[in-house]
Amino acid sequence: MIRHLITLCAAIAVVCSATPLSAQTAPPLGNAPLTRIGVVVRDVAKAAQVYADIFQLAAAPAVTTVTIPLAKGNTKVKRAVVVLPNVRLEVDQPDGKGPAADYLKKFGQGIYRVGFSTTDPIGPKVAQLQERGGTLTAGSTTGSFAWVDLSVTLGTTIDLQQEAGPAPASATPPVGDRVVLGTTPLSHLGWAVTNADYVAKSFADVLGITMPTVRDYKPVEIPPNYPADANATLRLTSWKQENTGIELIQSLGQTNWTDFVGKHGKNSAPQHLAFPVGDRLRETVELFQKKGASWTNGKVGGTYEYLDFTETLGIIFELNGAWK
Repeated sequence: MIRHLITLCAAIAVVCSATPLSAQTAPPLGNAPLTRIGVVVRDVAKAAQVYADIFQLAAAPAVTTVTIPLAKGNTKVKRAVVVLPNVRLEVDQPDGKGPAADYLKKFGQGIYRVGFSTTDPIGPKVAQLQERGGTLTAGSTTGSFAWVDLSVTLGTTIDLQQEAGPAPASATPPVGDRVVLGTTPLSHLGWAVTNADYVAKSFADVLGITMPTVRDYKPVEIPPNYPADANATLRLTSWKQENTGIELIQSLGQTNWTDFVGKHGKNSAPQHLAFPVGDRLRETVELFQKKGASWTNGKVGGTYEYLDFTETLGIIFELNGAWK
């Protein structure tokens, strides 16, 4: 019996040692704030001017050149940073090969990476993401940042940075004479998905959280002149990610969500940035339409509306009004 126990213990030790220590001991990402959203554009100087206008910034963000170490060699991007109360938007124009250039070539302007901040060393977290099918595309396991491509499951690249994240910002809808998005906290980052249960489970696995409940929602609100299925319904889920939120939306029937995820040829892709605008919803929608945005979701008198600025900003807004 003792001999068998010794043999069993030795076998267990071998199995445990087969898993890298870094992957065993890495704290989960579930409590890591989502602090950066990487947007790729064709002309960052031009986009910076539009960002200043739409977000009502005091001045257009400066454009700098940033060198990014890749798995092999380096690449550069021209970058403008839009700082919001709880996240920052890193607007990149590729200057050579790399993840930003690859995304732009395949899908056009849009959100190509999502960044989390952690005070822990990133090596163990990178190892965990690699075990879940991720591919290291930039940075390193020993430095202060790394980009891990998880397009197969999450539809995007996870950007890990060893740094202190911002304190949670108040998400109280703005009131008064106008809405200033530059001083309004992002309420959530939304994904369009083809299978909400699968992507929710994948996120739960990657973040180390309990799988969020997926629920059915109807009816879909469709604006005039947008071709969509009037009988479409949704399956969606959302959760708090420390300083903001994450939302997954699956459309059962052709809508702006199916159009978006179909364009990206994936089962999942980051789609929209959501902001509360209180009782200024219709006013803000009309203003954004005058500035060139396409109205792709919502209805007059509803509680939310989507405005598509992909061709100028590389992003889609979800504007949320006051709940009635």
